[in-house]
Amino acid sequence: MRTRHRNQFIETNDKELQRSIRSDSLLAEITAVISHNSSSIKQLSDAALACLLRQFECCYGAVLMHDTERDVLELVSELGGDTSNPRAVTIKPSETITGNVFSLGETKYLKEVPGGYAYNIKSGAGSLSASHILIIPLKFNNTTAGVVELASFSAFHEDDIAIAERLCRAMAANAINLRTTFENARLVEKLKLVQQKSAIRMEEQYASMQRLMNEIIERHKKREQELLDEIEKLKQK
Repeated sequence: MRTRHRNQFIETNDKELQRSIRSDSLLAEITAVISHNSSSIKQLSDAALACLLRQFECCYGAVLMHDTERDVLELVSELGGDTSNPRAVTIKPSETITGNVFSLGETKYLKEVPGGYAYNIKSGAGSLSASHILIIPLKFNNTTAGVVELASFSAFHEDDIAIAERLCRAMAANAINLRTTFENARLVEKLKLVQQKSAIRMEEQYASMQRLMNEIIERHKKREQELLDEIEKLKQK
């Protein structure tokens, strides 16, 4: 009995070790992929999504990023879709299961495909629709940058879901950092433009003030000359 329990304990530990090794290995791979494809959100999404589809043998994947100005989820990357029946480019956070996942910041695993999702998870390689959908928020430090959709013809194992969530956290961290960098750069450019406009206005105001001062001086000189002329006339009388 003790031997059997010990063997079970060893087997359990071995499985956990294998899962940990696989998770760390995949994280290292996607981190490397991200680091070499971080010039834009689009490039980052394409590279990370391709890695996720390959690792989990998915037939379809999509990345939707949150546009904070318009408050919509925008499709920035899609692989394996049915091009003859394209999906909506934007959705509101309050719409669809994907929007709900973004709003709540919680992963959703669908073992049955809802009718509204048939159009966007259809495999481009055939006429069969995927039977399982995994929707993961791109969330890091309580900030959700977007959502990843993965679709497969087979079930997602619990371990795979945990690993996928970990990979998406790494992707989210880089996406948030990249977006912050772009926003800061945009703000700096906006500030420069404001400063340039302010400088131009100050120059225009200075020039206008200078013209006004010159006019006042000229009027003063003219009046002074008129007074001198009048005094001279009075002297002659």
